[in-house]
Amino acid sequence: MGAWNGILKSLHSALIDELNERYPDEKPELGLPSRSAGWALAPQSRSALLVPVAAEGGAGIAALGALSSQTEADLEQLFRNLLKRAAPDFARLEISPRFAKAVFSPNGSLPKGIPAPAMVIWLPISLSLKKERFVFDLGVGV
Repeated sequence: MGAWNGILKSLHSALIDELNERYPDEKPELGLPSRSAGWALAPQSRSALLVPVAAEGGAGIAALGALSSQTEADLEQLFRNLLKRAAPDFARLEISPRFAKAVFSPNGSLPKGIPAPAMVIWLPISLSLKKERFVFDLGVGV
């Protein structure tokens, strides 16, 4: 398994575990993966937290897509938790991704300084809480 596949699988597993722990009475809805050529925000997302990543085989980004009602601070905290949860998987897979400072994009566009990936894979996740819907789309672009 390549480093980027390992990064995506490890972060996805960590995200599901984190959501199950935060919201034990709710079940996350997992959507079908999607792939886009170049940068494109996940279809159900309206904003994104983008994190540059360096790993074996080059540089890319990890992203959390969200709705506009979800805050930058919440997404940053969630991503920090994901990295802690994914660390044992990274070690087991013998990969050493290096994550840079996260950049928030309130409209989902690619901010200056973040290189455009040639391809992005999105794994959509949503959660309904008290009649309010939240989106936690995980993306990796290389």
